[in-house]
Amino acid sequence: GEIMRRIIATRNTGKTVSLMRQAILSDAKFACRNVEYARTLAFQCGLDPSKIISYDDLLTCGHKYDNVVIDEIEEFVRYTITNTGTLVGYTLTIG
Repeated sequence: GEIMRRIIATRNTGKTVSLMRQAILSDAKFACRNVEYARTLAFQCGLDPSKIISYDDLLTCGHKYDNVVIDEIEEFVRYTITNTGTLVGYTLTIG
């Protein structure tokens, strides 16, 4: 199966571009909050802009996508619970 990639770094270090490259290699949709900004970056990286989807697209049509990468996973989690509460912690298992 596909190996999940975790790209963890400080702001403005190229995480999004690296994730776009992973989306190209995995033939994955690229889910993000700011679709217009991501489409601008996609053009620069060679990612087909039609591969860019919003968090809403992922939440409502996620079953339609074989492979997905999510830009800023913590922001995505906060986005999904905005009507129910505030994210104050989580766990993450590696390996």
